[in-house]
Amino acid sequence: MHQHNQIELADDWYVGFSNELLQLVIASDLYDGFPIEQQKMVALLLTTYLEDCVAQEGGWCRFKETQMELYKRPLPFYTITNDYIEDEVNIEDIQFLLWCFNSGPVEQGVGVVDDPFGDNLLQLANAVYELMIEKFNQAPIGLGDSFDWVVEPNQFQNHLEEKQETSESEVITRFLELTNGNKIHYVYTYKELELLFSKGLNFKDSKESLVELTDFSDFVVLAYQKRLIIGVGIAKYFSDTDNVHYSKTKAMDEAYVLFCEPRRCPFPILEYAMNHNLLADASLPIPNGNQLLLENWDFIARWYLGDFYGVSY
Repeated sequence: MHQHNQIELADDWYVGFSNELLQLVIASDLYDGFPIEQQKMVALLLTTYLEDCVAQEGGWCRFKETQMELYKRPLPFYTITNDYIEDEVNIEDIQFLLWCFNSGPVEQGVGVVDDPFGDNLLQLANAVYELMIEKFNQAPIGLGDSFDWVVEPNQFQNHLEEKQETSESEVITRFLELTNGNKIHYVYTYKELELLFSKGLNFKDSKESLVELTDFSDFVVLAYQKRLIIGVGIAKYFSDTDNVHYSKTKAMDEAYVLFCEPRRCPFPILEYAMNHNLLADASLPIPNGNQLLLENWDFIARWYLGDFYGVSY
């Protein structure tokens, strides 16, 4: 967790504190039944949080600085009041970190989404906070050299691709003529998609270019920079007067996967949809999931999509 290799004087104190935290984690309903190694990791990461707060340096401090640069607030999800103290531990920080530990992408399928306001999470966060407040003035100042342990260093950079405005090209001009100036268009079958490209846009090799999409449907086509981007199997989620196949029920139940599953939706389409209120009914599968998603969608996309954030692929 740290860049130094030799044992420092402060290390022994934090090891002891981590063991105290471990007892809270083991006793909690939130981590009941988890393997002991995972419980130890939660205690270790929470200890690193305390150490970073005391030193006012390290991975946690860099994470908060990035959040302020991007969103003008230190944390997603939680309301930050005047009780939030920048250079001390805060219960909202601990709640957020517990959410982080329990929420993330899986190898296959959509990412795991925990409730940042779940009863078990709030209960453990309160117990951890009370212990940290009790010990804060005793905690020694370490080197503040923890790694970027909250997220990967590049995960919250700006777009990985340089952003450019959609510019004129023959294909874009023709596409906008066909769609009455709309940059986004919905196509429901592969046959319609192939006709759009072969007849409407005069693509000579449209069948070869689209052959991988033969067995799919429910397409979204977006004019992006000088080219067209296709999203597959997602049109039903877009609340647009031009989209006759929109399903509010499916949007409410399923559209969150666009934010949480890499490669599920090309990012320029996702960003365009959010900027034009086309995914207003999307909801995380947790209480108050719609509001939490709409208010924090960019953070959630960065968190779950990782290297695919900002990429049109």
